[in-house]
Amino acid sequence: MAISCNICNKELDAFSGGRCKICRSLVCSDCMASGSTDQKAGIICKNCATESKQSAQSQSGSDPIETETTVPQPYNSKRIPIIIIGSFTLLCIFIYLLTIPYITTQNAMKVIEFGPDKDLHEAKEKLSLVTGTYVLDQLEDLAINGKQNTAIRAVSALGAQPSPRAILILKKLQLSDDTPEYLNSIIIEALLENERLYKPVEEEEKEVK
Repeated sequence: MAISCNICNKELDAFSGGRCKICRSLVCSDCMASGSTDQKAGIICKNCATESKQSAQSQSGSDPIETETTVPQPYNSKRIPIIIIGSFTLLCIFIYLLTIPYITTQNAMKVIEFGPDKDLHEAKEKLSLVTGTYVLDQLEDLAINGKQNTAIRAVSALGAQPSPRAILILKKLQLSDDTPEYLNSIIIEALLENERLYKPVEEEEKEVK
């Protein structure tokens, strides 16, 4: 049975054809793209050579697109002032948010320590909004170690604090033998004020639960 070229169907003999090293098809000398039967590198047929060429072209054709997407765009220098102004604005807001509670606390504490008494109500309200360990420690220290008017204002401010620790401080002062006589009535008023301000809220929460 005669053997034919798998590409052009030309009849092959022992010397005129060979097998493609890629697709392993038998091809004649006319259908060989490279190589020959007497070369160790082998034969590549026209079909495989064409496919390899098209594949290489398609890959090279996609390279420019990838290059275009990866090339960094020139920086717009007009945006630099906008970025600087925006960053400075955010920094100022951040500093303001950090410092305003501290400033509020310090100003209110000055009223508690030095007066005047007419500003006491406003100072108590401000301290109740920024309540915390620092505020409670300062008020307790002023209530124990402050002069008479300072101690009175500090106890009154403790009554406006929403923290349960404020009640504990007031009751500890009430039971202490070192607490001056003039503070006893102020402590009672502070405890009643705290109950008036916060006890109804606690009872409503319990009813909801």
